[in-house]
Amino acid sequence: MLASVFSAQGGSAQSFTDGTVPAVWIGAGFAALVALLIPGRLLAPAAEPEPAVERAAVAA
Repeated sequence: MLASVFSAQGGSAQSFTDGTVPAVWIGAGFAALVALLIPGRLLAPAAEPEPAVERAAVAA
């Protein structure tokens, strides 16, 4: 797709540069759209810490 934007401007160095700007914008827009469509990683809820056990209770 981006190659067609480049080639639409012709073959000189200035034409290549003129074709680069719209191609970069199209590529950036496409990448942003894809990034928004990819679901994020779901994080598991944090485990609750276990209650502290007193040393006296463990020795008994």
